[in-house]
Amino acid sequence: MRGGEVGRAAIWRNQLSECYFQKALHRLRPKKGYDVRLMLALLEYRASTGGFANYVTQTSIAHLPRDKFIQMPIPLPSLSEQWRLGDLFDDLNGCIDTLQRLVVKKQAVKQGLMQQLLTGRMRFPGFTAPWRTTNLGSVVTLQRGFDLPSRLRRRGAVPIVSSSGASGWHDRVMVKAPGVVTGRYGTIGEVFFQSVDFWPLNTTLWVSDFHGNDERFIFYMLHRVDFATHSGKSGVPGVNRNDLHANPVTLPVSIDEQRAIADALSTVDHQVENLERMIAKKEALKKGAMQELLTGRSRLPVQGESDV
Repeated sequence: MRGGEVGRAAIWRNQLSECYFQKALHRLRPKKGYDVRLMLALLEYRASTGGFANYVTQTSIAHLPRDKFIQMPIPLPSLSEQWRLGDLFDDLNGCIDTLQRLVVKKQAVKQGLMQQLLTGRMRFPGFTAPWRTTNLGSVVTLQRGFDLPSRLRRRGAVPIVSSSGASGWHDRVMVKAPGVVTGRYGTIGEVFFQSVDFWPLNTTLWVSDFHGNDERFIFYMLHRVDFATHSGKSGVPGVNRNDLHANPVTLPVSIDEQRAIADALSTVDHQVENLERMIAKKEALKKGAMQELLTGRSRLPVQGESDV
């Protein structure tokens, strides 16, 4: 990219018989067999470490002029070392791409399960009691968050929850976990499950009483509430608590069925979390490899070499 997100790059492998590129892009074609996979890794590394800063002209949008870009120095390892580096980054990128595709698949599975399990279309064996339809206010009590006292504005052990999730840490317990929080303003419709004690800021609504229902089931059930229908249209969009309390919901009478549904959805969430941790580890490994190998601090051994 030469404009906007400078440094973002991809390898074109003739996926289409006819294709054109915009003037906001630079096309790089290697001379003398320079490995394009290494070039891609170099551009990604430079972009992530601010390496384009001295070559970019900045007005409202960052631009990378061709005459400046061609002055950027790049390492020139031997072709055999380029290929080894290319293979390494190919393998790392392949692992990350595979894991990311698995995350997408798991998230699609979760969405399908939510549509089936949270509507009663699919029931677990042993549960036959009819579901009840009522309003949200009879299932949970929502309460507006609080202003943050000045005495709490120092680091500590309790997360402060805003409408975009945990946004800081403070030293006093206000609400005991577990808890469910959603945005009043800004990120309306985002729902967060808090497994540690927290202080809900006044930009949030939090569940102060679950009325004997399973906390995790309520967390998933709130994902099916259409918050947009309760959002004000003037000024900053916001959600009225009383309007949400009047929202119709359908749910199992049996808390055991609620827990069974929450367990099934939590299992998929844990699988996604594990995959995302694996992605983070692979990305950290890739970043470390870039820092060492693309700067020449370390070199890949030649096959057959020995340290002895």
